[in-house]
Amino acid sequence: MTRSLRWTLPPLCAFLIAPAFAADDKKKDDPKPPKVVEKKEAENKLIKAGVIAGEVTHVEPTKNSIRVKVTIAYQELNQGAYKGLIQAQIDLQKAAANRDVGGVNNARNAMVQHQRNLITIKSITKEIPVDAADECKVRSAQPKAAFDDMGNVKKFTAKELAALRGKDGLFDGEFSDLSPGQIVKIALVKPKAPPLPKNKDDINLDDYKLMASRIVILNQPAAKP
Repeated sequence: MTRSLRWTLPPLCAFLIAPAFAADDKKKDDPKPPKVVEKKEAENKLIKAGVIAGEVTHVEPTKNSIRVKVTIAYQELNQGAYKGLIQAQIDLQKAAANRDVGGVNNARNAMVQHQRNLITIKSITKEIPVDAADECKVRSAQPKAAFDDMGNVKKFTAKELAALRGKDGLFDGEFSDLSPGQIVKIALVKPKAPPLPKNKDDINLDDYKLMASRIVILNQPAAKP
């Protein structure tokens, strides 16, 4: 009896193991489902990059892109004040060597004056292209114009305005509400720093592109006379 069981068990084991190998082969052949990027994961790929304000100069509705004229402040070294500061330092050394108290005080006063004028703040105007991010929100400081039955512009009551305002105190807007001449404030975002490319051909400029996550229309263009 024992001898017969010994000879019948191996085929039975082979029968039980075979489906397991078949299942493993099937798992290897099954295609992997495509990875779905969830909203939270997509949002985490963008980080805040500052805020700019300026005048809309151009709108590309089909590309969800605008151009904004902004004023950029920068510092410039005042060469005259710099040379005066160097000279005042030399005068201070000479006055101190000669024990000239009045000369020391004059040199120190000159140094303070030149240091105040050492940096000059200047500004330039530039046009910056800005694309709207997928989840970009447009808000407005004024409600959209509405008309009564006679075609006249409707004047909102305080109660109606309160109902239209959001929690941020602003009104709903759309990208199509943007037009040249408007003054806007734009919250910028950018993709998180990508890994360093292995060579210059792997550089993708879109990885460093600034986008708008929120656009607030502050003022409408001035009416032409």
